[in-house]
Amino acid sequence: MSRGMAGMQRHPAIPHASQSRELEKGGMKMKRANLKSAQKPDEEATLENSLGYLVRDTHRLIGKMLNSRLERVGIRVGHWYILRSLLQEENINQRELSARIGMNEPNVVTSLRALEKQDIITRTVDEKDGRCKRVGLTTAGRELALSLLPIVREVNDIIGGPLNDKERAQLIALVKRVRQGLE
Repeated sequence: MSRGMAGMQRHPAIPHASQSRELEKGGMKMKRANLKSAQKPDEEATLENSLGYLVRDTHRLIGKMLNSRLERVGIRVGHWYILRSLLQEENINQRELSARIGMNEPNVVTSLRALEKQDIITRTVDEKDGRCKRVGLTTAGRELALSLLPIVREVNDIIGGPLNDKERAQLIALVKRVRQGLE
């Protein structure tokens, strides 16, 4: 790949500006010829065979299912991610929480403010670093988070429904391996 604007790489199939002018001189005949000679995508290039597309689309469907169930009890998916993380470990700072749930910090802060107003979480100033706030669950927040676990288990059971126990364990291991390779 060659370098384009600001050092960015340009894909070899995309003509350089000087090549584009030369192609324009040939008129429509040149453009039509290029379109006719373009290769069709191979089987691996289709969406249904694209690992990235399948993972993204599956994530979208899972999110939709989880969101519809959580909305019935007045909880947003983003709030659930926060509550679930705090069930595993409380008294973490907002930046750590943001990294753990994969949500950008401003959105986490907005969610934390809403949860704090509902007396679901507490935020306290970090004793070692006054610029940081530590986040924990209130008693009501812990009860709420625990009450949501059956809903999440139900969604996970639906997701894994077509798989036997061995396939489910394999899928989890493979997804973890792919995720680790991307980190």
